[in-house]
Amino acid sequence: MTGLSSSHVSNNQSSAVHHCVIELQNEFKLNLKPVMRTSGRVYNYNLIIVAANIAVFFLVYLSPGILEYLAIYAHGLLLRKFLWTPITYMFTHSGFMHIIFNMIVLISIGHHVERHLGSGEYLAYYLICGALAGVFSVVAYMSRASFTPIIGASGAIYAVLLAYAILEPRAVLLLFGLIPMRAPILLAVFAAIDLLSHVFQFGGNAAHLTHLSGLAFGLLYFSIRLRINPIKAMRNWH
Repeated sequence: MTGLSSSHVSNNQSSAVHHCVIELQNEFKLNLKPVMRTSGRVYNYNLIIVAANIAVFFLVYLSPGILEYLAIYAHGLLLRKFLWTPITYMFTHSGFMHIIFNMIVLISIGHHVERHLGSGEYLAYYLICGALAGVFSVVAYMSRASFTPIIGASGAIYAVLLAYAILEPRAVLLLFGLIPMRAPILLAVFAAIDLLSHVFQFGGNAAHLTHLSGLAFGLLYFSIRLRINPIKAMRNWH
């Protein structure tokens, strides 16, 4: 999840969502409520997000100059009024490895989160957490007189990883593709690495602050919007 310089639910369906939440209540023993009820089809927004990332990547690859209008940075956001960049920046990537790694994570766990939350809620969660992570990073870096553009889906990806750890705390993921860990433990390892990297300023040009703020806004979203205690939920990993 590295980046450029500073970066890096018809009634049957409603019933299915409610049944899913009841299962979560039984498993987590939390006072949860159905987080959304929708009508009509359930769209695979996770796949649409992946496709949008790939499309934008090749668009920038073919026309690099457009990145100036898609990345988020202080001058563009505040002075040039590029008010769309808190959304567009998270669809841009610095290279093939950057987008490949982010999309592998999104394809692997994003559809699980969408199944739990419902498509509309999932899309809102992804975009809101990613956008707020980008804006927060810009403001924070401005305080250090750093105005380098921020690109990458990593803030939103970290929020999705958090949601997965909350909703499926017993799921096992592989750290670096080798070491099996419960999702909340893996999340904690990534958060610790990013925190240490940010404090001691190592890790190349990865936007560790954007990763951490994606986690923070994800925690707030679950607590305020979804009324789920994320810490209590993740403690059910054992």
